[in-house]
Amino acid sequence: MKATAFAPGHISGFFEPVYHPEYIDRTGSRGAGINIMLGATSEVTVGNSSKQAFDIYINGKKTNAPVTNFALKLLLGKNPVHVVVNTKMDLPIGQGFGMSAAGALSVTYAVSKIIGFSNFFEAIKASH
Repeated sequence: MKATAFAPGHISGFFEPVYHPEYIDRTGSRGAGINIMLGATSEVTVGNSSKQAFDIYINGKKTNAPVTNFALKLLLGKNPVHVVVNTKMDLPIGQGFGMSAAGALSVTYAVSKIIGFSNFFEAIKASH
């Protein structure tokens, strides 16, 4: 099955990382900024598999994408599925535009569409 989703980039005005090892859903950041029209669009295919496997491509290049990989593991648990991700980034990664987060969120949104979540709270929680 296949789905596509978009998540916007973000420009931070100020930013403070927050880490709570016992509460992963409270880990993330505090701050303020603005969302922008550019972001990440992910096309995701999920298929049956004998083991869990993720193939992640960003702008056509295969990568381990640690943020997206971790979000997928949180969302899918240990379900034996093969997930293929093709993400197009409108802005560069690592330049303060929130593209790692946008990529992870667009992927978890798309996976949520495929696996039939009626609301996207689990996608947001996994990406967070």
